[in-house]
Amino acid sequence: MIPVPNPRARRERVILQGEIPNPTNIPVGCRFHPRCPVALDECRKIDPQLLPQAALHQTACIRADEIIPDKNE
Repeated sequence: MIPVPNPRARRERVILQGEIPNPTNIPVGCRFHPRCPVALDECRKIDPQLLPQAALHQTACIRADEIIPDKNE
C-alpha cells in the first residue's frame, strides 16, 4: 500500500494471494505475475523494465499506463 499524507484517510487494503517465489527460482517474465491481480498472459513472457512513473516513483509493469490512475500525483 502506498502511504498517504493524511493518516486519517482510509483506503481499501489489497491482500496479495499466492506464495512469494523462491529467490533461487524466480518466475519467467514479470517476477510479480504469479501474485498480481491484474496480470495477463503477456506478463508471463515479458520481464518489464523499471521506468519512471511520476516524480520520485518508478514501476516495472507493462500495464502501468492503464492501471495507475494519475501519473502526476
